[in-house]
Amino acid sequence: MGRLLKIRHRRIGTIARTTICALCAACLFAAAPAAAEPVNVILFVGDGMGPEAVNAARMFHNGDTAPLFFETLTYSGSMTHNNAGGGTTDSAASSTAMATGVKVNNRVISVRRPGDGSELQTVLEILSADGKRTGLVTSDVDITDATPAGFGAHADKRSYDPEIADDYLTQTRPNVLFGRSQDDLLLNAAGAGYEVVTTGAGFAALDTGAQTHYAGLFDSIEQPSLADMTATALDILDNDLARVMDSVLELNDAVATAHSWASTAGVLGDTLIIVTADHETGGLDVTANNGAGVPPDHTWSTTGHTKTPVAVYATGPAADASRVSGVIDNTDIHYILTSTQRAPVEGITKNFQQGLSGYAGTVDTFVQQSDPTVDNSIAEELNVDDDDPGGTDQHAQVLLRFDDIFGPEPGRVPLDKDILEALLIVDIDNSGDSMELHRMLEIWSDSDTWDSLAGGVSADGAQAAVSPDATSGPNSSSSVWAIDVTASLQAWQLDPSTNHGWAFLPTDDNGVDFFSAEGLTPPKLAVRYTPEPASIAILALGAAGLLRRFGRK
Repeated sequence: MGRLLKIRHRRIGTIARTTICALCAACLFAAAPAAAEPVNVILFVGDGMGPEAVNAARMFHNGDTAPLFFETLTYSGSMTHNNAGGGTTDSAASSTAMATGVKVNNRVISVRRPGDGSELQTVLEILSADGKRTGLVTSDVDITDATPAGFGAHADKRSYDPEIADDYLTQTRPNVLFGRSQDDLLLNAAGAGYEVVTTGAGFAALDTGAQTHYAGLFDSIEQPSLADMTATALDILDNDLARVMDSVLELNDAVATAHSWASTAGVLGDTLIIVTADHETGGLDVTANNGAGVPPDHTWSTTGHTKTPVAVYATGPAADASRVSGVIDNTDIHYILTSTQRAPVEGITKNFQQGLSGYAGTVDTFVQQSDPTVDNSIAEELNVDDDDPGGTDQHAQVLLRFDDIFGPEPGRVPLDKDILEALLIVDIDNSGDSMELHRMLEIWSDSDTWDSLAGGVSADGAQAAVSPDATSGPNSSSSVWAIDVTASLQAWQLDPSTNHGWAFLPTDDNGVDFFSAEGLTPPKLAVRYTPEPASIAILALGAAGLLRRFGRK
């Protein structure tokens, strides 16, 4: 039996526009599905919620002393969201990508554009065909707005409100439609078999077990509190940090409420919860934490959308490290929601290895705490260790970078291709313990030493990334390690100037030694990408609009 989650919300100011789209569904069949497939799926989408918006909200909420609730979900990663042409997305194209698994042009709602304009099946339609109940909920914007429409309608343009409304009522027919009224929808919903309410009192009096289809269509005065709706968030007209932080925190409350509902109902083990965003807006950069209750220092770089990858968090069936880690694409959300796999994509592989086909862009060295001024730029082996020499508890760290790997030149990875996989292959001389690969965030050279790096490399978010992109070993059974560095390459492809390679940091006191670019078998980077330009062809969805200066997202 489907349930509509109740989520609290606090309205901010009279100019704030909020939008929520929620899909709530539960399996109507008595038989339980396979354990790998969730019975309930809850997707929260923060419209424009970039990573810095999450950081700012956390700082304001608790002074950055503890993660927000949704940050504690079992798995996390980041997500790219370009449109079909590789450009910056709008909400229509991003919503379509998540709902259908297919990239489209901006302003398109779940039809094949570019292409023949045929309708793309959405996850709402897939779940409905499986006998699940579905719903859409918005607040302070029309129910036909771009984000909910991507899941419940099909249109060449997001502005085709009557066509979107007709799809809701005659084709996809969500069981729940709650939000701001759209005239065609309001006039026709009752005739389409929906029990319609237009006031807060009528909404409060709904008998949720009496009918199969409900439409709560309100004006700005009668609209109920979002405490009575499935998901919550804001859709703001300008880059106002206070509203952004409030939106993230309200979304955080919504996720906690959904998690609590599943736990109380005894279905937590069968419930998939995903939290992400459709894109980043504003180019927000948080520069200083001023403590709980005080907005952090910050800057904005734009009034529009950006290509900055957004965060994704997930827990439950169908969410695991193979699906939600590193960098994924927004089309992957469709396959996670439906517990299906993307069809294999044949790719082109480019190999980068010192001396191979004239390639000479490998830069590497290792730095030693025990010999802090030694230049190891021509060393034939590289050492990663946290006890070198033995018994001293002194560290040895490796730096490795592949230059000149992106661009239109022959032999490089084009910027307009989708990277499918990237493997770093190293020839191991001493397998030892595992090592972590952290993206370097600052420029370095192979002549650097422990001292020139001010005491080695620190994974502090300034010199190197706090979290590793990859961890490898121990693997004593193999002399060659293939390390998945897809996340790094996908991130660098967005901005090749940020390719500063990796710092290999030790995890234990049994060191790992492998051959350098000057050694017997130099490290090799194998990158597989799509042969064509990058356009690879709920139980609850909450779309939280965070930033909106000019019109619709």
